[in-house]
Amino acid sequence: MVPHLKEMCSSLAASKELVKALFGIWGPGDGLNLSTASMLYLARAHARQLAKEDRRRGDETAQMRAQLAEEAREWRSQQRKKVAATVRVAVRGSTASGGRGITPRG
Repeated sequence: MVPHLKEMCSSLAASKELVKALFGIWGPGDGLNLSTASMLYLARAHARQLAKEDRRRGDETAQMRAQLAEEAREWRSQQRKKVAATVRVAVRGSTASGGRGITPRG
């Protein structure tokens, strides 16, 4: 869980317990009601949902990075094969023409 969301969940849980304790001490006639605890419960559930979505997005990002890395490895492998094939053709051409196939410029 993201640190700030985890901290918020803990704070909301503590606040809910405090409201319940105060309700038990003062009772409903003193202006305190359980709907406050219910709102805190809903806020905590929402914070947990946000944390869950954040983790899911992180997992999706990791999967996309892994896929991109694999595609990059495949591309590099294909490029190496093309370079190797080009070098083989150039070397064959050089040996077939008596060593005159590729000459340095300059």
